[in-house]
Amino acid sequence: MIAEIKKASPSKGLLREHFDPAGIARSYARHGAACLSVLTDEPFFQGRAEHLGEARAAGGLPALRKDFLIDPYQVYESRALGADCILLIVAALAPPQMRELEAAAASLGMAVLVEAHDRAELELALELATPLIGINNRDLRSFETRLDTTLSLSREVPASKIVVTESGILAPEHVAQLRRAGVNVFLTGEALMRAEDPGMELERLSRFLLRLPASISRIATTLKPGCSGRRGRLPPNQIEEEKYSMNKKLMAVAVAGAFGVPAVAVAQVEIYGRANVFADSYSATGSAGGAGTDFKSRTRVNDQGSRLGVRGREDLGRGLRAVYQIESGVNIDTGSNQTSVNGGPTNSSASTFATRDSFVGVEGGWGRVLLGRQSLYYGNGIIEQVTSNYVNVGLPLFSGNLIVASPTARTNNVLSYTTPNFSGVDATVAYSPQSEGTQAGANTGAKITALTARYTGRVNAQLDWAKNTKQTPLAAGASGDQTGVKLGVGYPYAPGAQIALVYVSQKLENVGGGVVTPVNAALPGTLAVGDSLKQKGWGINWEHIFGNIQALAQYARTNDISGCSGGCSATKANMYMVGAKYLLSKRTGVYATFNQIKNDTNGFTDFTNGGGYTPANVTGVGAISLTGTATATTATAGLPPASAGADPRVIALGIIHNF
Repeated sequence: MIAEIKKASPSKGLLREHFDPAGIARSYARHGAACLSVLTDEPFFQGRAEHLGEARAAGGLPALRKDFLIDPYQVYESRALGADCILLIVAALAPPQMRELEAAAASLGMAVLVEAHDRAELELALELATPLIGINNRDLRSFETRLDTTLSLSREVPASKIVVTESGILAPEHVAQLRRAGVNVFLTGEALMRAEDPGMELERLSRFLLRLPASISRIATTLKPGCSGRRGRLPPNQIEEEKYSMNKKLMAVAVAGAFGVPAVAVAQVEIYGRANVFADSYSATGSAGGAGTDFKSRTRVNDQGSRLGVRGREDLGRGLRAVYQIESGVNIDTGSNQTSVNGGPTNSSASTFATRDSFVGVEGGWGRVLLGRQSLYYGNGIIEQVTSNYVNVGLPLFSGNLIVASPTARTNNVLSYTTPNFSGVDATVAYSPQSEGTQAGANTGAKITALTARYTGRVNAQLDWAKNTKQTPLAAGASGDQTGVKLGVGYPYAPGAQIALVYVSQKLENVGGGVVTPVNAALPGTLAVGDSLKQKGWGINWEHIFGNIQALAQYARTNDISGCSGGCSATKANMYMVGAKYLLSKRTGVYATFNQIKNDTNGFTDFTNGGGYTPANVTGVGAISLTGTATATTATAGLPPASAGADPRVIALGIIHNF
């Protein structure tokens, strides 16, 4: 029994004058409810968003948010409110919308109940991956309820799905009639809300659940094979002892099963993308080498992270789905002017088709296997999204862009496996061979291996580890293996608000001459060939939505590099970021940001995150990357060692639109 909490309805008007969501939830829990359904819609049902949290906290049961959801923002809002499951109404949504909302729910570890009213809607509902299929017995035009709707349509639902019958369940006889037809999950509210004691009325409606030949063990088997380990009818003396435990776990098992099912099963292509363009001012002044090595203020109209992609899934049957994605960066504005001496960088992800994450694979209840170009290590998921999703750029520490660079980022030739979600926990392991072009006679052991583990719940957490094992012997001037560890923990303390802490530690072994030469030219005696360098740092990320304004702030600190033969003192940095975005709609926002890095005397940390945000580029001097060789004409390596001590600063105004 999914027991509903609602004050009113469009067809019946006010149902319960004395309305106490917490008290009702406690009553339902005492009398055997498996799950709560809480109406949060205000115009038609007199619900409120806070009713969901109050009911869930009081009853201690999984909660379905029942509302008219039409935008991914509402899915994230539902998670922030404490919902375990959301409702998608086929009659109110186009198929692409349903797939988008289901994918958003899956990314947050939430289950989906998709509701149909007739055969045409049921066909669309069955295209989704969710096992929870709601059949509403109420005619949306006449508001008449007929149990024949469930009796007829349930025959067309595959055995792998779970039928949830909704509306018109007013008496124990209705439950009995539907049980004889093989329906085992009921969502009811009107009869309960009109009763003096909703919990007692729930138990009265539920009594036929214990008297029919199909036992509670059979229900559990429907939801999750082998859950109880028994088949057939339970002996009478065992029914009562399992009544409350199984009824309370009924929907919890369904929700847990849904968590392990990947997001969407479709045969169509979805087109999506982002446009993020801004005007910014970049400077890096205060270099220890004097004004001649400073980067004076320059203004750009630039692009960051804009993209266009296609993706989709196809149901292959037997619980398998094909999954694919082709995503490319888009140069809406490169930030450069071909007539200037030094233009800004082009969008680092926009040179050929499929320059961003692009892959093909298969998925099922056992997890997902992907082959192709994939992001490893540097993303932080929902822990920190400033650069990846919100504005122009955040602090480089959060993506692992220290002076001692990250082992990898967006990576070609990847084979990955992602586990199902177990109670909010899942993990991805990835492998990428890196020896395709190795010359004759050389070893072919170069590879990148990575692990990401995630937990989503009252506290969110993500652990990333990666190792970039280089070819042996190393190419002339190149450096050795790179390893990185990132750990982030976030606390979503209110809807649309989170505070998170991220720790980073990265290592570069066997530094090569291509790095030693330009570094020592600027900072004499610092490095020797064969040094192994290590750098650590940590940062705090804060975000909070006040009405239509999203406030953002970050602070990060990197420590001095260790492992230098000549000493790497004064290479640390302190970083600050503040920003605000005005949400014009749920997809479009305008923002203003301020970012500052304060390098110590020998430090040259720069905004190298986001694929190379910094315009710092000094031809012939050697802006370097500590991953390997000197790169004299790169626009993405950031400040050169000659500009050590300079303090990069970015001020920006921009607009971002997601579609």
